[in-house]
Amino acid sequence: MAFSELQVVAESNYWHVSNVTLFGYLDQARKVWYEYCNSFGSQPLVVNININYNQEAFDNERLYIRTKIDRVGNSSLTLKQIILNEQKDPIVTADAIIALIDLQTRQKFSIPSEIRRLMDQDISIS
Repeated sequence: MAFSELQVVAESNYWHVSNVTLFGYLDQARKVWYEYCNSFGSQPLVVNININYNQEAFDNERLYIRTKIDRVGNSSLTLKQIILNEQKDPIVTADAIIALIDLQTRQKFSIPSEIRRLMDQDISIS
């Protein structure tokens, strides 16, 4: 399955990085997917997200975020995400359902075949 990767250094005014900050890192990691969907004339919208906060992250800790396409429907797709620390421990796991709408009509947008093919390709989207 196609994937993207992002590396960040956690920032916090405290020792512990807040869950809200970690949520923001997940959104930042999805931006490459938003841009990819935009290239087909669609606007991606997050319609559902399920997050599991498994372990703490700390200030100045290097985090690795991997996002991969997990499911493709008629007008939506699911992205599976994981944030790992330097020891490769899972900090956060998430599933984000992204619906596509047509930029002009604001109606549902059918998933293009190019996106469907990503389910069978082990390539990086960047």
